[in-house]
Amino acid sequence: MNIDTFLALVNAYCTRAGLPSAELHDEHCVLMPQPEQAVILAWDGAEEEVVLLAPVGAEAAALDGESAVELLGDAYLGQNLGGAAAGIDPRTGGLVLWRRLPAYGLTADRLERAIGRTVTAAQACAGV
Repeated sequence: MNIDTFLALVNAYCTRAGLPSAELHDEHCVLMPQPEQAVILAWDGAEEEVVLLAPVGAEAAALDGESAVELLGDAYLGQNLGGAAAGIDPRTGGLVLWRRLPAYGLTADRLERAIGRTVTAAQACAGV
């Protein structure tokens, strides 16, 4: 897969989901698969993977010790996050759920499922 194939795959997903065509910015694009839930899809050409990121809320994460331990428990092997991993964006301080999808054999159907699972987990973390 290359950047053009990545964009074609993303746009195939957009068509299926009834979203406008994606616009590529520095090898990533931002989609809104649900109101108030952004998803960032980025192409990692070095690893030949699609990186899917779903910010949780719009604010910096305010995690006390108990909340952090709960999040880390949920993130253990992605078991309570739909297979996603969790991290704090170092630029914004916001909580982000993410996953890497190998490009080999990636289809619009698999991308749609991965986005759906990640969005569901992000909304659960945000209490939506």
